[in-house]
Amino acid sequence: MQYTIEIKNIGIIDYAKVEFGGLTVIAGENDRGKSTVGKLLYSIIKSIGRYEKDLEIGEMDKIKEIIKALMSIKYHMSYFYSKYQRKLNESDRYKILKLKREFNECIDYLKKIKANIKSDNIQYSTYDDEDLKSFINRLKDNILSLNLHSNDKFRFIEIFNEIENIINKKFTKDEMIKKAFNKIVKSEFYGELSKKNTDKSYIKIYGGHEKIMDISLHKNKIKHFKLDSNVIEFGIFYDDVVYIESPTILHIHRILDMVNIWDYKVDAMPFHILDLIAKLKSAKFENKPSLLDEDNNKMKYKIIKEISSIIEGSVDYLESYEDFVYSKGLDKEKIRVRSVNIASGIKSFGILQLLAKSDYLDKNILLIIDEPEVHLHPKWQVKYAHVLVKMAKYGIPVIVSSHSPYMIQALKYFAIEEGIIDISRFYLAEKENDNIVIRNVDEEINKIFRTLSQPLREIVWGMQKKP
Repeated sequence: MQYTIEIKNIGIIDYAKVEFGGLTVIAGENDRGKSTVGKLLYSIIKSIGRYEKDLEIGEMDKIKEIIKALMSIKYHMSYFYSKYQRKLNESDRYKILKLKREFNECIDYLKKIKANIKSDNIQYSTYDDEDLKSFINRLKDNILSLNLHSNDKFRFIEIFNEIENIINKKFTKDEMIKKAFNKIVKSEFYGELSKKNTDKSYIKIYGGHEKIMDISLHKNKIKHFKLDSNVIEFGIFYDDVVYIESPTILHIHRILDMVNIWDYKVDAMPFHILDLIAKLKSAKFENKPSLLDEDNNKMKYKIIKEISSIIEGSVDYLESYEDFVYSKGLDKEKIRVRSVNIASGIKSFGILQLLAKSDYLDKNILLIIDEPEVHLHPKWQVKYAHVLVKMAKYGIPVIVSSHSPYMIQALKYFAIEEGIIDISRFYLAEKENDNIVIRNVDEEINKIFRTLSQPLREIVWGMQKKP
């Protein structure tokens, strides 16, 4: 299905209306808002399709709040024990030791539920979980049975009431999606979604002629947030999204591991980076028969095979190395190269190969690639463009932003050759009267080449004028 996003006063963009769902190409010079469209779509699709599991909104969010409250109780219990340990009788000492075990059991239970939700094992509701309520009530009864000072007792009762409120809290799906959208926009745009010095802005998405999403903002604050009920109930939009910004991500993961920031991931860096690393690492499970069986999954198999022939090898995530590794060679004798030593061009193709192996190239997953030509020689830009066109032909929705005439000309040429020009859209991001606009140029695509080749023409003309 073809969709359209319409935005006004978002990022540096004054106005844009972009259709996507097949192959979409957004061209333009630097600082023209090309990346803004991709990051915005990433934020929207991720918040709609993966708000619970990836962004930990809803039940996941509640579980984290409960664990935080329990840790607060545990801290107060430690303080209580250190303060009164000499005055405690044997019965209270025994109760406190028993409470420590119960705390750990309760937190382990919550972590297990959290892991099950994330891995799609269960549909879960804290409100209906009798085991969780039993854990909490038992902790409460045992703590309040201690010989507590009235102030300590009041504080514990206060925290248990807070936990009860968390458990009983109910959100509608659209409330959770709105919360997820706010969370990921903060990560991707650092909260600066609206164009500076502009009070009002909006984002609208259409499926065909039907409006499926309508968001209006005032000074970066959401004033109106509405989703079509079909998006929520029947999932007519994409299930997930992949955003590729740079091939250097294949060795960034090692830096992240070393500085140990995973627990603070949303605040530490844009979420799409950690999301992509997790997706690429899941390629270690690529030996599933369903994936490598040519009869059952021809499309992904062909992509893996074609990329192997281009880079003369294969990129994989090997647990034994705890790293992405390039196996150079197409025969049995291969040379293995660690991520930091893999050429950037090979990494660029390797990411697509890993996504195919990890099952993230799919008609229900939007693939967004920002300026892939940056690390590619013109010869490989053409090959990369051909792979992207073939993906679109297989039904994978692709959005590419680019400022390379080689890449854009190749995308157009192969779209015609592969018979998908009817589902291909070309846009130019440019400045008009100090406003940044993104317009469709399907009927005047040469406008892209005139814009991007202007610096070369100026150099050539300058050389010709010299005596």
